[in-house]
This record gives sequence, structure tokens and C-alpha cells, in this order.
Amino acid sequence: MWDQEPQFLAFFVSLYVLIELRWIRKEFLLRVRIAPLLRALDRQAREMSIALNDFEDSQQNLRIIFAQCESTLHNLFPKLNGSEKKMVKELVKILKGYRRPSWWINRQELSRNHAWRIYVDLQVVIESVKYLQEDMKSGRSYGN
Repeated sequence: MWDQEPQFLAFFVSLYVLIELRWIRKEFLLRVRIAPLLRALDRQAREMSIALNDFEDSQQNLRIIFAQCESTLHNLFPKLNGSEKKMVKELVKILKGYRRPSWWINRQELSRNHAWRIYVDLQVVIESVKYLQEDMKSGRSYGN
């Protein structure tokens, strides 16, 4: 009976170490990759803003920008936790609806109001991730 207690304790210590290593890896990936991903999202948001000013002639260009944003957000998604991750997931879902249809997502027609809503949602994600980046730089905790 006493021989099993150290194994039991070792299991929980190993589980704790595994969880901590996963958290450290995620934070490291975020620190390393957040700056280039934010620059890409900022650039895509600027391009989207320009295209929205001439919406009628820029709808195809907007769909290309949406696809680029979707790709960047997909790359950012696994590096996030909490509310930022939820916002990114929702925005990707919306972008997919305008880019390609599937059996569970109907392709939606792009209107000026919908495009502006996507632009605003993208700005919210960008600002939220920028604040997260600043929190990490100042040494505040990152996690759930």
C-alpha cells in the first residue's frame, strides 16, 4: 500500500508539470508571434478601410482581404486564451460565411453594413490583442 502513494503523488506532479509546460509554450508562442500577426492584421484593416470607402467597386477586393484576415486570425487563434480567443473564433466564422459556402454555412451576400461590421469587429480584436501584448510586456499574468 505504501508503495502506491509515491506513484500516485508522482502522477499528479507530472500532470501539474505538463499543464505548466503547456502554458509556458503557449505564452512563448504568443510573445514570439504576436507582433508580426498584429502588423498583418493592422495592414489588412487599413486595406479593408480603403476598400470600404469605394464599396461598390471593391467587393471582390474585400473578399480577398477577408480571406487574408481569416488566415491571419487562424494563425493567431491557438496562441490565445479566454475572451480574445472567443472573439477571434466568432470573427473567423463570420468571415467564412462571406468567403465560401459549405453544407453548414451558406454564403452570404456582402453588404456595406455587414462589411463595416466586420471591419469594426476586426478593430476590436486588434485592440484587444494589443492590450494583451502590453500586459505581457509589463509582466502581468497571461492565462485563463
